[in-house]
Amino acid sequence: MIGTSPKMQQIYRLARLDLPPLRDRAEGIVPLASHFLAVFCRQADVPQKLFTEEPIHLLQKHFWPGHVRELQHLIERAFILSESSERIQPEGLEMPSRST
Repeated sequence: MIGTSPKMQQIYRLARLDLPPLRDRAEGIVPLASHFLAVFCRQADVPQKLFTEEPIHLLQKHFWPGHVRELQHLIERAFILSESSERIQPEGLEMPSRST
């Protein structure tokens, strides 16, 4: 928990957000993925990369067990694996398998 004082604990409880998992917010997957890709390109000082159609489809049909951080890490990995390519290819998206 943030801080140890009762005032900080109260602030933390009031500011806490309960967000549904990413799988329940499918309409936000592509905009978030595009945002993360733009951030990584900017941080690496490289021209903006784009997704091909197939990775977009993979992102949309994937069952997301976690939250936005899982998507962020996946896009970061795809960015790193894309090296000098201008587009993110499906090979760069190693989707985590769904546990049953």
